[in-house]
Amino acid sequence: MSQDKQLLDAVDYVLSEAKRQGAEADVIVNRNNSFSLKANQGQLDEYKVSSSQVLGVRVVKDARIATSYSESLETSSLDLMLTNALQSARFSKQDEHQTISCIDSKLTTDFAEIAQQDTTSADEKIELSLALEQGVVSLPHASSAPYNGYADGESQLILANTQGTFCQHFERSFSCYAYTLFEKEGKQSMAGKVSVGRRFDELNPSYCIEQGYNLARDLLDGAPVATGEYSAIFDINALSSLFGAFGSAFSGVSAMKGITPLGTKLGESIASELITLTDMAYMQTAWRSPASTAKALRPKTTC
Repeated sequence: MSQDKQLLDAVDYVLSEAKRQGAEADVIVNRNNSFSLKANQGQLDEYKVSSSQVLGVRVVKDARIATSYSESLETSSLDLMLTNALQSARFSKQDEHQTISCIDSKLTTDFAEIAQQDTTSADEKIELSLALEQGVVSLPHASSAPYNGYADGESQLILANTQGTFCQHFERSFSCYAYTLFEKEGKQSMAGKVSVGRRFDELNPSYCIEQGYNLARDLLDGAPVATGEYSAIFDINALSSLFGAFGSAFSGVSAMKGITPLGTKLGESIASELITLTDMAYMQTAWRSPASTAKALRPKTTC
């Protein structure tokens, strides 16, 4: 039996059994496969192949809910998972808002760019991994490349419920990275860069080597800056980290739970008028651009 058919059969079985036992349910399945390599002193230091799959269920019965999950798709394991969820639901607090209201929605990712075939041999991937480390240590004052590697992987997500909804997504990605430990005149600094792509040939190991090296070199003489007012240009990663610190404050879930001070600020100005935030597909090929997402998800019906 193929892995895809086994997943689909498991989803159908859990939903059918939940309905047979008088409950509504929704199911989420997450399956991941990954392959990674690392080099150390000119030799392959890590060759790792891994896979995982988890099927989770949320049951709703008599306005009571509970969840459970299983890493096994065997019928006995699925029965135990569902039994645990139904028994736990009996002791949970009734909540009229916990319902399954997404009816007959069919969503699938039908976008070839995010799931391109991988025809690259393992030898080619090993060659790239070794070249990352060698490229770094061949540069002046680069004593080592303590962090380097290559990775690729694929991910499958399935969402379904007893109301006829079935949604699925599949994607594949590739990445490589290299960090430089720069040493000169008794001082050290370290920095690195990452390259990602939807195909192996989209990776840019030279960028990882050269830009990581240049950044490590430039950081060597870095020192604390005196307190004052300065004009600043943010690196993209630094700006992302800055906004990330406030991410949970803008969460609807946080507002619902009353754990964000912004929960009562709807319609009010909360920042300087000098700040403008715009959510847009600035780059058509961006990893999570709205344009790609809209093109990838083709609904047959909507919730």
